[in-house]
Amino acid sequence: MKTTTIITIIIFVHSVGLAQNVHKTTFQRPEVATLSAEVQAPVSLNSGALAIEIPLYTLKQGDITVPISISYDATGIRVGSHPGWTGQNWTLKAGGVITRVTKSIPDESRVAWDMYILNSVIRNEYFWGNAYNFGKLLEPDWNTTSKITEWAMPGDNFSELEPDEFIFNFCGHAGKFYLDANGPRVIGQNGYIIEPILLHNLPLYDGRRPIQENGRINDDAYTYQDGNDKQYVQLRDCRIFGFKIIDPQGFIYYFGEYEKVDNGTINYYDDNFTGIEATSNFFSQLYDENYSTWYLVKIVSPLGYQVEFEYENNPEYACATFSNNYSMTKMRVNDQASFWNLWSPGYMQISSEGQFLDGSLIITRYLKSIKTDDQTINFKKSKAQALDYDYSFIQSYLHEIARTSYNPNIVSVFYGLYRIADSRAILNNNRQTVQSKVFYPDLLGWAKLDEISINWNTGNTLPIKFLFSYRENLSERLQLTSIQKKSGTEMEPPYQFEYNNSKKLPSYLDLRTDHWGYYNGTLPSITNKSLQQLATDMGLTVERRPVPVEEIAAFDEAAECGTAAVIAPISQIDDLDVNKSYVIAKDGKPGPVCEKLYNKLRAIQYGDEPDTYGWITIIE
Repeated sequence: MKTTTIITIIIFVHSVGLAQNVHKTTFQRPEVATLSAEVQAPVSLNSGALAIEIPLYTLKQGDITVPISISYDATGIRVGSHPGWTGQNWTLKAGGVITRVTKSIPDESRVAWDMYILNSVIRNEYFWGNAYNFGKLLEPDWNTTSKITEWAMPGDNFSELEPDEFIFNFCGHAGKFYLDANGPRVIGQNGYIIEPILLHNLPLYDGRRPIQENGRINDDAYTYQDGNDKQYVQLRDCRIFGFKIIDPQGFIYYFGEYEKVDNGTINYYDDNFTGIEATSNFFSQLYDENYSTWYLVKIVSPLGYQVEFEYENNPEYACATFSNNYSMTKMRVNDQASFWNLWSPGYMQISSEGQFLDGSLIITRYLKSIKTDDQTINFKKSKAQALDYDYSFIQSYLHEIARTSYNPNIVSVFYGLYRIADSRAILNNNRQTVQSKVFYPDLLGWAKLDEISINWNTGNTLPIKFLFSYRENLSERLQLTSIQKKSGTEMEPPYQFEYNNSKKLPSYLDLRTDHWGYYNGTLPSITNKSLQQLATDMGLTVERRPVPVEEIAAFDEAAECGTAAVIAPISQIDDLDVNKSYVIAKDGKPGPVCEKLYNKLRAIQYGDEPDTYGWITIIE
């Protein structure tokens, strides 16, 4: 079926039933995102991607080889792309990762839910993840409307039927796999054995303390509280803690905390899980940490040689990343059984559309050392002093969320390790109590790699160092300018990098981008957004989507919009490919809906009607 996109505002008058919810953005650290992208769109004549890579050193231990290099992504710089710890678009390759693209909720999600009310407790358990539900697609009535609706609706019967996509990139091995009834299935490659390891019934609260002690409630012994009804909820979930991969040659690679879980030495409360990178929604900071990245921590060869990788987090600051996201959600929800709206009872219609700000709080892991019996390679970092997000804008967004939504008392993610924002009650100008978000941007930061030092554990061999230099100031993105090798006391000629900075990029959250996120200097249509809002106020259902050509015949009205014209009627649309015309307005005059929208927006612009959205600014 041929489709065309009409770059106008199209008004549909029809009823809306159950619709899909848009998947949330998957956030990753820049280094992890680049390694993932290399698998998704590898260097080839088909993709047009260039291979720009500088080899730095090759670590050898018996029959194990670990190449260390730095590569550059030459596909361009997106406005929302934040530099990693080696500067904009550069990625250090030393070891590797397994990461995943989460589809709605993690595959392993299995939530136990206990609600304490006075002296009673209500217990439930929900098997929502794809790992427990993929067999449902084998049921004979799986494609009926009733079944799909039952599985899609949040609540007891919700079933995630789309598997997460796992991506691996390490030591010359790269690919994808999924989890199904037969275990991990590697796509397009043979000979790999992949074993995930999970922990079940993990408390998303401090399970070492009772919920009530000496007549008092322990604030960290529950996941969240509904302050109105004194209901204290404890949630427990299942998480993937690591993987073991055996390649076709018999080399074994351990990722995350696989070994600790496997041998029973893991301490859930006291271990830092430095082999795992966790993320959480920045704007809620709830209990929804997602284990999204597992780092390579050990290699064992068929001959028994070993290489170990050590990682560290940033005790001084966490990392946060943000992006603009246009989304549309239209769904009917029974919130009495909804995991996402536990504190909103009743049956409701959810309908939202527009420009939203997505954000993720990331507990970052940085490579600290690589160790063998003979050598130790250390990686030294410091805090980068470069362009960052406009946190005043993010603060206002947090305040708007707090002002317009009800938030129960919720324990911060990561057990309060990084409480980036707190809720506080304040008085507005009308002396009404509202909720605000107090934000602490000083707790956020990004690192830069300063030095790689290669040391020999025995003998008198002098160390080899690679020194990294950057262009860094608070108004520009971090850029790598040189890498210089120092062998003992001898300095070798450096690699030097020059960039075309004649056209500086705007700030990270600038809206002047094309569909793919590259800067084009053009803002989205404000008139279009205003008309969409007014149409919604009129009780119309507004959708923003590609329109099939065959659907044009059913239009009652069509129009295009512009700053001066506001909204102009379209009388006829011609499909030149098939020599067919669609006549919408035979007399060439606007229809009643378009005319009403035009008059409404003009009245607001001229001050004849109140501006309830703050669109008009008086300049004196």
